[in-house]
Amino acid sequence: METILILLVGLGLGALVGWLWANVKSKSELARVEGNLRVAEAATSDLRTKQAEARSELEAKNQELNGLQQQLRAEGEQKAAAQAELRQARASLEDLASVRNQLNSESQLRVAAETKLKETETNLEEQRKLLGEATVRLSDTFGSLSTEALKSNNISP
Repeated sequence: METILILLVGLGLGALVGWLWANVKSKSELARVEGNLRVAEAATSDLRTKQAEARSELEAKNQELNGLQQQLRAEGEQKAAAQAELRQARASLEDLASVRNQLNSESQLRVAAETKLKETETNLEEQRKLLGEATVRLSDTFGSLSTEALKSNNISP
C-alpha cells in the first residue's frame, strides 16, 4: 500500500509538475502569441495609416489632374481663339496688300496725270505766248497796211 501511495504521490507530483510545466509553457506561448498579435495590430495600424495616406495622395493627384485637364481645355480654347484671330489678321493683311497695290497703281496714274497736266500747261503757255506774239505782229502788220492804204488813198486822187 505504501507503494501505491508513493506511486499515487509520485503520480500526483508528476501531474502537478506536468501541469505547472504546461502552464508555464502555455503562458510563454500565450505571451508570444500576444506579442505577435501586438506586432500584427501595429502592422495593421501602419498599413491603415499608409492606406489613408495613399488615398489622400490619390485624391490630391486626382484634383491636380482635374485642374490640369481644365487648364488644358482652357488653353485649347485660347489656342482656337488665337488661330481664328490669326486667320482674321491674315485676311486683313491680304486686304491691306490689295489696297496698297491699288493705292500704288492710283498713285502712278496720278503722277502720270500730273505730268501730263504740267506738259499741257507748258504747251498752253507756249501757245499763249505765240498767240500774243502773233497778235502783236498782226497788229503791227495791220497798222502798217492801214497806214500804207491811207497813204495810197491820199496820194491817188
